Amino acid sequence: MSADLKRRQSLTFPERQQRFDTRIGLLPPIQPAKEKEPHHLSVKLESYYLLLKRQILQYQSPTFALFPSIGHEKNTNRIAHVRDTIYCAVAIWSLAQAYKKIDDDQGRAHELGQAAVKSMRGILHCWIRQADKVEKFKSNQSPSYALHSTFDMITGDPSYKDEEYQHLQIDAVALYLLFLSQMISSGLQVIYSTDEVNFVQNLVFYVERAYRTPDFGMWERGSKYNNGTTEIHASSIGMAKAALEAVNGCNLFGEAGAAWSVIFVDIDAHNRNRTIFETILPRESNSKVDVIQRQHSLFWLMMSVLLYTGDTRKEGTGNL
Repeated sequence: MSADLKRRQSLTFPERQQRFDTRIGLLPPIQPAKEKEPHHLSVKLESYYLLLKRQILQYQSPTFALFPSIGHEKNTNRIAHVRDTIYCAVAIWSLAQAYKKIDDDQGRAHELGQAAVKSMRGILHCWIRQADKVEKFKSNQSPSYALHSTFDMITGDPSYKDEEYQHLQIDAVALYLLFLSQMISSGLQVIYSTDEVNFVQNLVFYVERAYRTPDFGMWERGSKYNNGTTEIHASSIGMAKAALEAVNGCNLFGEAGAAWSVIFVDIDAHNRNRTIFETILPRESNSKVDVIQRQHSLFWLMMSVLLYTGDTRKEGTGNL
């Protein structure tokens, strides 16, 4: 046995860690691997997952994946609002995105992502049955040609007739387009066929004329007198503007798509929506001056205006 080998065997563990490199000299000792600390993110996501299961997912329709307006065991109402279903789908999708940040997600990222996809496709199936209304609405923006905003959560049939409910709500369609493009960009496959691509493009045409289309607004009441008359709402225009910005250039087939599956937006229509939106502000509409309705279009969800500077000399103007 050589003297060098005997010397190496006689060294203690800390001395053996002192490695020598002929190029740079003595190297720092190798530190033993530390035990991994508890993953607090997993614990927090677990609590959110159980909360989501208990308060949202258990009320999801097994057929069209729509959600009732009131989630309760004693609620026998089968009416599902499009806007409520979109908000529930966004909550599910958001948690799925968070689960992608951890290594062992126990399959929950896929589970939650597919639950959100099913809800978005449920709305799409309900609307695609009314494709003839969209074609008529492009030439005549009449409330009778508007897409319905409420459906039966089991069968997917319209809950009310055209004249029985204030269905013309452009902000609901814009909300759907916004989160549809975001979910697709995150890697989810929501659109499956060419017919669905064409229908989504028609939805873009549906909201492009929001700047000159009076609707009933997000509160489904029209003017503040609640007499069934429509009026132009700043919140609807702002949401349409944000949706057009989000969906423009979005490939509905994701990374596997081609040029014909890309959605395009009329740039002139977008500029008109932006101009009218900034002109109406700080009012909500002709009869409403309140700020509550348009806050979601100025900030979250839609982020339609990066910065708005109002003229404090105008009537009803406040600092936003």
